Amino acid sequence: MKKLFLTLVVAVATVMTANASGYEYLTIQKSDGTMISLASSGLTITFENGNLIATQNGETTTLELNSLSKMFFAETTDIQMPSNALETGDVFDLQGRRVASKMQLKNLQNQLPKGFYIVKNGQKTVKVTIK
Repeated sequence: MKKLFLTLVVAVATVMTANASGYEYLTIQKSDGTMISLASSGLTITFENGNLIATQNGETTTLELNSLSKMFFAETTDIQMPSNALETGDVFDLQGRRVASKMQLKNLQNQLPKGFYIVKNGQKTVKVTIK
């Protein structure tokens, strides 16, 4: 089963690489619903010992293949602040690194540097920009 999944992932990655021009991010959705977005420029993906290894600018993200649900390329669209500023959430940078846990979303503008972030609150995931 793992060999079939690995073969499928490699085939999809190959096709997606051919069609990736024009898309800014590769988004990887895990089985638990969390998403990791990686800038597609300069991104290298390899597979080793049941893991997907994404490398970019010397930084490496390793994900277990059996924890992944899907991968897709996307443009940056619909970046917004969550509607309820009193909520809390875990904040991730675009490389998938957690930069804050259970932060009140109304405080994002004051506590994080300028940039793009992914905020996960329960089953809800929102892209956020800090200007």
